[in-house]
Amino acid sequence: MISARQLALLACVLALASCATPPPPAQLVSPPPAHKVSLSRGLSIPNPCGTVFATGIMQIAEAVGEQTVSWCFAAAEAAQIAQAVRAGEIAEPVDLAGHSLGANAAQTIAHKLRDAGIRVGRVLLFDPTIDRDMTGFDATEFMSRDWRAVPVTGATIQVRGDLDHLQITTDPAVQAEALKLLNKRRAAP
Repeated sequence: MISARQLALLACVLALASCATPPPPAQLVSPPPAHKVSLSRGLSIPNPCGTVFATGIMQIAEAVGEQTVSWCFAAAEAAQIAQAVRAGEIAEPVDLAGHSLGANAAQTIAHKLRDAGIRVGRVLLFDPTIDRDMTGFDATEFMSRDWRAVPVTGATIQVRGDLDHLQITTDPAVQAEALKLLNKRRAAP
């Protein structure tokens, strides 16, 4: 049998429990934004926006889990990256890489992102054919013996006189160095 005192105590506990604020619903925690590496392909034949000569940059893209974009779409790529950063879909800083005309595109994308207030991380340039001043960027240029290659102002230049324009991105040592540079930046807090 329940005593009057026990019944009163139970009534108080139930009354207090009904006044308590319920716990807030569990909040979903979004995963952190993904890191982005934009890799631009250069000119190819017969399709100037194609991929025939871009095998090395495509291998690097695969190694970092990314797709490549044609040099023809540099402005669109910059706009898409800026929009994704603002939406929280990708994290800053954004890393860039490109070969030949794709390296020219990477320079253009870097400047457009910076102008849009997006932080740019590492920029890897493989045999760019223009010098767009990269002072203020963390830019590394891999330059072959090819006549097309142009030294880029503000970039750390690694000359590979033993390689030509098509070999510069397919050489295993160059690829390993490029991946080391990209992964070092990606691993940084």
